[in-house]
Amino acid sequence: MVTIFVLLALCTLSVLKVQAQEREQSIKLGYIYNFLQFMNWPKESLKKPTIHFCLYGENTFGSMLFELNNKQVNQKHIMVSHIKKLSQIDNCHAVFISQSEQRDLQEIFTRIGKQHILTISEIKGFSRKGGQIGMMVKSSRLNIEINLKAVKQAGLSVSSPLMHVSKLID
Repeated sequence: MVTIFVLLALCTLSVLKVQAQEREQSIKLGYIYNFLQFMNWPKESLKKPTIHFCLYGENTFGSMLFELNNKQVNQKHIMVSHIKKLSQIDNCHAVFISQSEQRDLQEIFTRIGKQHILTISEIKGFSRKGGQIGMMVKSSRLNIEINLKAVKQAGLSVSSPLMHVSKLID
């Protein structure tokens, strides 16, 4: 009888943990959507009616990632892709770089160069390593760091509402 209660308790804890992780990923996707809304790309890079948002690396968002498909940002529809090859990054307006790609970060930055591509990640110290927007959870809060130098090098600009809720790194 005690064994059954222990098993039930463990199952309940596992379910609660999965629900908490899904909730956190959902919140992060909401932030990413807002990043897309509050970033400005040069007109020449937005000739198509879509903003191509890519995930590079392991998909920790699951099917939730594709809920961004066809949502609108600045009169453009979002098109979501999970890319597997670094060469595919050239077709993206924004890319979320998964933690699974941490070792290849410098290679990714070299590939992107000065293209008009927004880089987002939750890799520790991402914005200090040359990424544009870093997300990190501290004390149950999602904190945002923006590397203004990296944003400027990509020919992008950040709207003031996003700057006001972020820690700015120059």
